Amino acid sequence: MSSAAAQGRRGRGPAIAVIVIGVGLALAPAVFQMFSRAPKGGDMIEQFRPYMTTGKIDRFRGYLDEIDAADKAASRLPPSATASGGAVGELHRQWPGIDADMGDMLATMRTDIGRFRGVSALPPFVLFPWFFVIPGLIAAALGLLALRATRRGTPRLGLHRAMVVLGLGVLAAPAMFQMCTRAPGGAAMIDDFRPLMTERKVTTVQGYFLTIGAAEGELRNQVVPALGTPPDVAITTFMRDWPRISNEMAPMIGTMADNVGNFAAVDALPPFWLFPWFFVIPGLLIVGLAVPGARRRRAVDGTAVTSAKHSIAAVLTLVAVVGAGCGGSTKKAGAGATGRKLVGTFRLTAGTCGAQGATGSTFRMLQPGGKAGTGPFVINGDSSCADKTWTTLRPGRDGGLRTGSYQAQPTPPFDATGNAVSNGIAQPQKWFAVAFSLATNQKDPQTGTAAPVPRVVLSGTSLSGDLSALAASWNGQHFNQGAPKPGGARPGNTTGPTGTYDAATHHYTLEWSSQIVGGPFNNFTGVWHLEGTFEPA
Repeated sequence: MSSAAAQGRRGRGPAIAVIVIGVGLALAPAVFQMFSRAPKGGDMIEQFRPYMTTGKIDRFRGYLDEIDAADKAASRLPPSATASGGAVGELHRQWPGIDADMGDMLATMRTDIGRFRGVSALPPFVLFPWFFVIPGLIAAALGLLALRATRRGTPRLGLHRAMVVLGLGVLAAPAMFQMCTRAPGGAAMIDDFRPLMTERKVTTVQGYFLTIGAAEGELRNQVVPALGTPPDVAITTFMRDWPRISNEMAPMIGTMADNVGNFAAVDALPPFWLFPWFFVIPGLLIVGLAVPGARRRRAVDGTAVTSAKHSIAAVLTLVAVVGAGCGGSTKKAGAGATGRKLVGTFRLTAGTCGAQGATGSTFRMLQPGGKAGTGPFVINGDSSCADKTWTTLRPGRDGGLRTGSYQAQPTPPFDATGNAVSNGIAQPQKWFAVAFSLATNQKDPQTGTAAPVPRVVLSGTSLSGDLSALAASWNGQHFNQGAPKPGGARPGNTTGPTGTYDAATHHYTLEWSSQIVGGPFNNFTGVWHLEGTFEPA
């Protein structure tokens, strides 16, 4: 009996150790927040995939060379044609820095193409947590059964052999998925991308896009018409190609902006080069602990069936709690307003340029960090106003904005060159050489979120309501420009709608601001002013 008791004690130690290793593996995803962070890494990989090719990066490098040639040609024009304070002069001042910064960014991306392919060839990121949880649960269960066997004194050679097989499987995982070569490459790529994937960097690149676009608009609308002679071929080529350049550049900037949070989540995980060892070390330990037990020819006496069941139940309950913690709940805030609903068409008075600013129905875009009342605002090179931060709006086919029903975008919403074609609310207007337009949709085209029908409510002489269904379309992309946003949120500078209404004349004003969330103009804000006459349905 003393020998059996001693063997039982020797058997319990390895079994308990295997249980601890298994529970540790199962809990690792919760400790490192893998359930939330790993899927974001997968999303980032998918969204960057179209840009991480030599063809795409070389094409962008070619666009920089084309802009560089146009800038040099513009610098040779008579000073009277390109005022130093204009957009062309501003591009010339900033271009050396823009070219160097964007060139370095593209060079970094090109260097990491191979590493990116290695990481993207790994199993789907959403599965990563389960590569820890499932082997961990199996190891813990086998350890519990082995512990019960040592207490009952019943032979359980099969359990120890199963532990050996499990340990070898965990040990082999890094080789099967080539983690030992791909994971260090992923770690190096993360290090290279860290300076690029920040809010500050994205805002800087957004500024480059605006500077280039403003200069192109000034060349096309002012400088070239005033020359009197054909412009340099480099300038002509730049003006011809700018819609295509911006059509490709804007989505890449949008991908950067949309993945700042995803990158931060991946960067917060343990370093990629450690991941193979998260499998190798537990696998070695499980095999090392199980092999002596597999050789043991008898088990010690004792039972612990009830204890084992309780322990298994505790482990499963803990995993269930962790799984539940990986989910979440969201609350949707509604935009409440009391008063009388005005159902009909808010007809637009066309915007007109003035000596200072513009009157009537207008649009301005506020730069990140700015204030709606003071700016700074984006310069639209295609504006007809002297102050090109103002873009005037003209009534569309329906005369203006309808409440009580949607004015959905057509299918397709863009022409072959990226110009938006919706013309129900307002006529499409050129912005950075490409037309934008407005529509109200039951499902927001940017977020895919359902949005209530546009509503404006009158209380006394004041207007309020819900315009979350409003979206602007431009260059093949959509930007929600509602207030509040679909779901009721009011991020950043999002305010309104507010306005006034004269029941005698039916004259109204309606204003709101809507901060863009995601895409190439992330954190920019649309500032809208509609004015005209309300026509009841």
